[in-house]
Amino acid sequence: MKLPPLALTAPSLCPRCDAPAMFVDECNQCALPIRQCGSCLGVAGPFDRYCGFCGHELVLGRKRSGARRLWLLVALIPIAAGLGLGLSPLGQQAVRGVTGRGSPPAATRANLTDRAVGFTASAPAGWTRQDSTQAGQPFVAVLSDPADAPSVAGSPTSLVTATPKGAVIEVGRAAITDPGVDTSDPVAVLAFETAQLLGSPPAGYSVATVQAVRAVNLGGRVAARTELSLIGPGGVTYFFEKAYVSSPSGGLVLVEALTPAAQRPAVSSFIDSIRLTR
Repeated sequence: MKLPPLALTAPSLCPRCDAPAMFVDECNQCALPIRQCGSCLGVAGPFDRYCGFCGHELVLGRKRSGARRLWLLVALIPIAAGLGLGLSPLGQQAVRGVTGRGSPPAATRANLTDRAVGFTASAPAGWTRQDSTQAGQPFVAVLSDPADAPSVAGSPTSLVTATPKGAVIEVGRAAITDPGVDTSDPVAVLAFETAQLLGSPPAGYSVATVQAVRAVNLGGRVAARTELSLIGPGGVTYFFEKAYVSSPSGGLVLVEALTPAAQRPAVSSFIDSIRLTR
């Protein structure tokens, strides 16, 4: 076995004839095939397994620094930063802004209170309200476009055949007279009325279920809610959302909404914000 030289400089001479042989594949003088150590860059013979100067195993090739693995950590930094930003409140707000989901910012909303029906809600700023009565029962209409006021002049049940330009929401005390329905059960009442509408839609209209009748909680009260799609004679698609909420003073409060697709998030947010006061 060849012993390391006393100097700290890696060998640069041909191990057979001692001719200078750095950075070549064979000795220029004796044509001996030679190779370079991957650790100290010294010259080694063709049959050496280990470098005679530093002991590095030549078949392993160039000796790499342990810092080479830092590239993986560097590559993970932007991924971790993106995940952190996406999960932060700022990222969630940006996602809601892009997808159009979620409630509008608080600065663009206004509180609505009605004592006749007995509820409070949060409506988008600029929407108008119209108070009315039907069969002696008060109800409130909330409109995104004031030009749609004539469409809420009749019975609340006529809203399904209206063709408003914007969103129309009606909230009022329910007057349920069908003897075959438990008028204190919002799910039973809504399921019965929805089945009637799906089975016998208005002439020229097609009705399909978007969200089936389901029991929900609105403002801490037992409620039922459903959502349907309506296609009228002109081929325009509206979304019809309906809910019954059990009132603290007895009976049910009816919530109906007819809206184009673009204003569905605002309507859903309004219904979610309803709180009965009596």
